[in-house]
This record gives sequence, C-alpha cells and structure tokens, in this order.
Amino acid sequence: MTIDLPRAAVNTGAGLWSSSIAVAGRMVRKFARTPQLIVFTTIQSAVFLVMFRYAFGGAIQTGGALSYVNFMVPGFVATTILWAGMGASVGVAEDVEHGFVDRLRSLPIPRAAVLVGRSLADVALLVWALVIATGLGLLVGFRPGGSFTGILAALGLCVVFGFAFEWRTSRSAACPAW
Repeated sequence: MTIDLPRAAVNTGAGLWSSSIAVAGRMVRKFARTPQLIVFTTIQSAVFLVMFRYAFGGAIQTGGALSYVNFMVPGFVATTILWAGMGASVGVAEDVEHGFVDRLRSLPIPRAAVLVGRSLADVALLVWALVIATGLGLLVGFRPGGSFTGILAALGLCVVFGFAFEWRTSRSAACPAW
C-alpha cells in the first residue's frame, strides 16, 4: 500500500545556491569568530614581505631596469594565494573530522552545497589576503607597470587561480567523506 502525498507536502529540500550561501555564511561567521585566521593571514603577509623586502632586498640584484621590489611582490602575491588555498583544504578536513559534514548529510540539501559554500567563504578570505598582500606591496615600494584595467584583470586572474587551487585541494580533502 502506497500513500500518495499531495505535491505541496513533499519536502524537496533547499536548492544548491541557497544551501551554498547558508554554508558560506556559516564559514564567514567562523572566520570572524576565530580571529587568528584573519590575523595570521595579515601578520604572515606583513612579516614575509618586510623580511624579503628589507632583509634580502639589498643582497639580490635583478640585473636590469626592473627593481627588486617590482620583481618580488608579484611572486609574493602568488605565494599568498597558494597559502590561502592550503588553508582551505585544512578547513575542509577539520569539518569532516569534527562531524560538520555528517550533520549536513541529514539535511535535504545537495551534497555539492557543502563544498560550494566552503569555497565561496574561502574565496572571501582569499580576496582579503590578496588585498592585504597588494596593499603591503604598494607600501614597500611596488609600482605596477600597467593600466588600471590591466591591474584589475591581473588581480581577477589571481582570484580565479586561487579559487581553482583551493577547489581542487578542498575536494581532495573531502573525498573520503563523500
């Protein structure tokens, strides 16, 4: 004997984007409530940049019209993005280990919402790290040699690369749970 429920009584669950935004909101609140995540990103960027700019800046010759600071800061920005991406995989592994993913499995949401939401929040942290790294680079003498739209395009490409890197590492960290 089957019971036919009216269409309105069936809970189809939340959609991918609404679930993803809810998970991303949870992660952003977690970042805000764990200030060492934000402070570590900011302080680490400042320490490494100042160390490489002023401690090693006089010892390294670039051999041309390009100054050391204009050579160093783009590499420093790329390294900052890689560090932010590695933090994303650690966060996903912690969520799996502490049972957050298991709690979400009991909800009628798409499985992809967990990773998509986490990735949206990690991109926000990535943009924060990129702004800090670029701002610090400008403070220590970095002067980009391009148009404003070219600079924005380069920063956008950094965000896309960072998202791709953190998506891949996060997915790899979450695979045993799926």
